[in-house]
Amino acid sequence: MFFGPIDLNHVNLSGANLIGTNFDSSNFSEANLSNVNLFNSDLKNADFSDANLSSADMEKTKLDGADLSNANLSRVNGDDTKLNDAILINANLSDALMRGAFLSGANLNGANLSNIKMVSTTLNGADFTGAILIGANFNNSNLEDAIGGPFVGCIGHPLCV
Repeated sequence: MFFGPIDLNHVNLSGANLIGTNFDSSNFSEANLSNVNLFNSDLKNADFSDANLSSADMEKTKLDGADLSNANLSRVNGDDTKLNDAILINANLSDALMRGAFLSGANLNGANLSNIKMVSTTLNGADFTGAILIGANFNNSNLEDAIGGPFVGCIGHPLCV
């Protein structure tokens, strides 16, 4: 179902079922999307800055080029999600599942990635400058050309110290 681009700034969609929807280039800035189900949705180039997406199901969602700066993504299920070239500056991804996700070229400056599970994730050229990586699991992940090291406190990858 195609809805985008539309302005949903400050909207409360907490717990909504939005499976398979297309909100390409829509504005969700400062929206409450906690516990929302976005499984297999298309949200490329959408603006989620300062949004609350805690505990959302974002499995297989397309978020390439999306702005998630300052967003709360704690405890999200982002398995197999596409976040290539996404902006995640100062985002909170603590305790998130991002297994098999694609974050090539993503900007994770200052992001909280504590206890995230990024197993078998593609992070080519991702920028981790100032990111919190305590307990982050990068087992079998591709961090080729990633910047912002040393990667202190993470596990499962030779770049972790």
